Amino acid sequence: MIGTANKSLLNVTKNECICEMMKTNALLSGLNYFSTNGTCQLFYSNNNSAIIEFNSNSNFMFLNFSAISITNKPIVFLTPTITTSSTSSSSTSSSSTSSSSTSSSTSSSSTSSSTSSSSTSSSITTTINNPWICSNMTVLHEKDMFGNDIVHQQPKNYNECCNWCLSMSGCLGFVWGWPNNSNSFQQSHCWLKRTLITPTNLAQVTTAHF
Repeated sequence: MIGTANKSLLNVTKNECICEMMKTNALLSGLNYFSTNGTCQLFYSNNNSAIIEFNSNSNFMFLNFSAISITNKPIVFLTPTITTSSTSSSSTSSSSTSSSSTSSSTSSSSTSSSTSSSSTSSSITTTINNPWICSNMTVLHEKDMFGNDIVHQQPKNYNECCNWCLSMSGCLGFVWGWPNNSNSFQQSHCWLKRTLITPTNLAQVTTAHF
């Protein structure tokens, strides 16, 4: 959800975050839960509408289906993926007298082997979707590197900020303000950094650096 959080909880589970939301008596209530750092943001409102920004890792739960009307506003995110492959193989065992009931192969020396023992090669592919990946940068949530800006601009989403830094000569990292930041100047604000310093604590921002 986008807006000013009414309450923020740290180091909680998703179920604890949902339970806190259920305790409210507001006409409209919702939450943002960040599993990477266990942060829970609660939103209460007596309005009848809310703005939700969606990405591939988002989950929605509605309590009153009869009162829901969803208007789509397309938002494009460039989601990087990591693909890892592993190959397994088994050796061939041949016998001049045995054969498989399902499939068999016969060589010129009149030997046959069962499917279960024949030489096989399989590829197992695992795809990990992580919207915070930016090249090989280290990503730190709720951390800031003050000063040493090359340039800054608002608004930009996280992927735009990442790609801007990667294309900028001399950019060693960036700081990006979350869209729901309580400070409107920091909302979706991107600062590119020419020099890296020790990060300091700052809520509702993300720092990435080489």
